[in-house]
Amino acid sequence: MSTEPEQIGPEQRAEKLRKAGEEMAQEDLVRWHSEIGQTFIQADEEPRPVEYLVDGLMSFDGITLYTAKSKLGKSSLTSDLAIAGATGTGSIKNPEGGWLFDFKGKAVKTYYLDTENSRSLVIRRIESLANEKGVSRKDLLASGQLVLNCLEVKNHPPFLDPKAETLEDNVRRAREWGELLGRAGFRFIILDVASQCYPEDDHGRDENDRAFVANFFK
Repeated sequence: MSTEPEQIGPEQRAEKLRKAGEEMAQEDLVRWHSEIGQTFIQADEEPRPVEYLVDGLMSFDGITLYTAKSKLGKSSLTSDLAIAGATGTGSIKNPEGGWLFDFKGKAVKTYYLDTENSRSLVIRRIESLANEKGVSRKDLLASGQLVLNCLEVKNHPPFLDPKAETLEDNVRRAREWGELLGRAGFRFIILDVASQCYPEDDHGRDENDRAFVANFFK
């Protein structure tokens, strides 16, 4: 067996140096991210299971958006979902007698913001829908499990700053407001606000306009 050192050409030597440089740079990259508390996805890392509020329809830490023309029952459905979430029951009966939106006993602290309807209408609607589920509206609100905030189109939603100069300013305010709700224990946050945020304009565009919806998601 030959003990002479392996002879390699200049191209091979350059390639070995390039690979060694890549390996050193990658180690530096990992160290860089580690120092700021970040890690890359590992080969054997498994995704966390999705935690659903309503199986297949509403997930915790997710966004569910539905829009429709006015007077089609969005607010009534929204109120019913708020009661269902706060009590762990369900909303809308299916032909088999079960719930289309089934919370399966997973009652969560629920915050419901309505900027479109009067306080009296919201109270009457919640009263009626709660009675249908055998729940006392007064007891539910007194418990703090369901919090209703009705602005009657008189005030700016708490996630908007009337003095904000840019969309980014409002995004920052909305993030701070959302973090505050999270610290207060709310896990189901309902915003019945789209028509106030995007009233119909001179071009006939309303809350269902795709560009408006995209902005609302942002």
